[in-house]
Amino acid sequence: MNDTTEEKEVPSLASLFAGMTDRRKPKGVRYQFQTLLILLSLSKLCGQDTASEITDWMAGRCDLLKAKLHLNWKRMPSQSTWQRLLGQHIDSSEFDERVGQYFQSLSQAGRQLYNLDGKVVCGTIAKETEKQLHLLALQESDRNLTVNQTALKEGENAHQRSQTVVGKS
Repeated sequence: MNDTTEEKEVPSLASLFAGMTDRRKPKGVRYQFQTLLILLSLSKLCGQDTASEITDWMAGRCDLLKAKLHLNWKRMPSQSTWQRLLGQHIDSSEFDERVGQYFQSLSQAGRQLYNLDGKVVCGTIAKETEKQLHLLALQESDRNLTVNQTALKEGENAHQRSQTVVGKS
């Protein structure tokens, strides 16, 4: 959208977790270590703190997580798997440091922020509908420069229109 927007490469969580040591014994390992760490990160971001909360959270999102992460697991890790992983097999300070590095890289990525602004233009009435004009604008947040602006149709709300102004990803 903005020619001056600087795009920097953000490392993936998987690449940051790749350097962590898997302390599990190789015999009987069912789940990849980095994948478990990614799932743990996601569950922690969603406020899950205990092994049972993590297990319940993942059970409710099993199909979505498998699809998005391209997992061919028959079942998600059990509560005892999470208890062992959290209690014995990861260095929590190293895990926290890696996740912190990931979020630090996001904040330093040089991304341009945009505001979505909806308003009713006072004193303007459309001839065909005899109603006030409703506008939706996309603005650069740092310079308050309008990048795109569109009029809303009758019955259309700002959320519906914002998908076309901003663009679906």
